[in-house]
Amino acid sequence: MIHEIGRELLAALKAKGCPFNVLDGPEPTATTTYSRERIVLEHDEDRGDTFGPPMLQLTNPKSYATRVAGYKLTIYAQSAAAGSLEFEHRRRAEHVLDLVFVALQQIASTRKNSFSPVSGTFVQPADLAKSETIGGAVYEFRFTFDRGIVERDWDGSIAGEFTIIAGSIVNTTKASLASGPDDDNNPLTVPATAETACGI
Repeated sequence: MIHEIGRELLAALKAKGCPFNVLDGPEPTATTTYSRERIVLEHDEDRGDTFGPPMLQLTNPKSYATRVAGYKLTIYAQSAAAGSLEFEHRRRAEHVLDLVFVALQQIASTRKNSFSPVSGTFVQPADLAKSETIGGAVYEFRFTFDRGIVERDWDGSIAGEFTIIAGSIVNTTKASLASGPDDDNNPLTVPATAETACGI
């Protein structure tokens, strides 16, 4: 699900005019650069996942549990102004964070999932810790998305279902407003002369 969330997040950011790309993480290289502004989305391996009871009582597919998956989103931002100071890089990262936060809320609402922010902080990548100048800002945002664990076949299909044909089930209901004794002296049966009737 994380890849699909990333694609939907990218589309939402593009719709807002945000130039940041959203990449599947972890990145293949340990070298950090600010010159390529981006958002990296990956599993939060420090937090992991938790599991709980099903949120919906589905019958087909049958729901067995809810998995609350931990994710980490890293924003690499760099102010375009010449000689930018650290606060200017951080301000740009915070602007992106606001857009990301709102987009994830909307994605979760559309998907009928639960999005929960966990924590966020600016970090200093190890490979840039000794740099003499601050060339950008890196912000790590941790959050969770939940998803149901349901019974499906390997190909993703659910159990077959029977379609009820129109007219195959017939039901008739009779009701009476009479307050006196009925026609067979049995209060548990409906009188043959019921005043109103409805049926399917």
